[in-house]
Amino acid sequence: MMATLFEFRGLIKRFYAKYDIYVKPVLKFMLALINFLLMNWKVGFMQQLRSPLIAVVLALICAFLPLNATIVFAGVILIAHAFALSLEACVVTAGLLAVMYLLYFRISSKCGILLIITPICFMIGIPYVVPLAGGLLMGPAAAVPTGCGAVIYYLMSYMSQNTTSLGTRELEDGATKVVSLVESLMGNKEMYICILGMILTVLAVYFIRRLSVDHSWEIAIGVGTVTNVVLHLAGALLPGVTVDIVKLLIGSAVSVAAAFVIKFFCFSVDYTRTERVQFEDDEYYYYVKAVPKNMIAEPKKTVKKIVSQKKHTRTVKRIES
Repeated sequence: MMATLFEFRGLIKRFYAKYDIYVKPVLKFMLALINFLLMNWKVGFMQQLRSPLIAVVLALICAFLPLNATIVFAGVILIAHAFALSLEACVVTAGLLAVMYLLYFRISSKCGILLIITPICFMIGIPYVVPLAGGLLMGPAAAVPTGCGAVIYYLMSYMSQNTTSLGTRELEDGATKVVSLVESLMGNKEMYICILGMILTVLAVYFIRRLSVDHSWEIAIGVGTVTNVVLHLAGALLPGVTVDIVKLLIGSAVSVAAAFVIKFFCFSVDYTRTERVQFEDDEYYYYVKAVPKNMIAEPKKTVKKIVSQKKHTRTVKRIES
């Protein structure tokens, strides 16, 4: 069974290495399209942008641009939807995105995929897979796009849940409405708990998986998941905070499964064949721990060429005298 899985993994890696020039644009197109469609579904206040054709065209453009272009397009779409809701919502959205984008591009511009998939994972109910993946594949800088993505999701949720109050044109002046919107969003304790849990999970997973101990990646996934769950349960004790425990546990279980899939493709080693090597030069002593990867040799195909041989018959004529 494991040999079959390793062969399948090798097949996927060889396919990606051979056709990456085609695979990368397709993956970026699909990621951008899913992001735009879900955003239109969540906060589709501007009718002109809700057309799937617009999302497809923008996704096609993003497929041939760097991944950060998708982030910029998504921000513009979100600001446009907020403007269609109200001017105050547009001002708050643009201000928050400006601060978060400056922070993101300054610290962790190479972790753009996390900023894109975090709102997506929130919408499909598995947000906890993002900090696990960030800690396993990236580093502490992954905490920035993960936290920013969580803020964007809660901002969209607030706008979709308060469409009536935000879209009214009553006597309340614009400045008062902006202050009220900011206070309501920044006073969301559940958002702070979620962001803190994601940041601590990224850091815990990253530092543990770098330890020189056997099964460090498995330990990191377990500790990171427990950290996130315990923090959410502790946050549920605060007044005004409600945590759906069933949703939390199911989402955590699915996230753990996804993290082990990531580990299988990116860090599959055989600890039973670990070797320790010691050597020195003029200045240092070196202690090296070598852990071999789980690999299956690529099956060699032998082609047999079968050539049909024609039987030549020779007729001998006897001449009778």
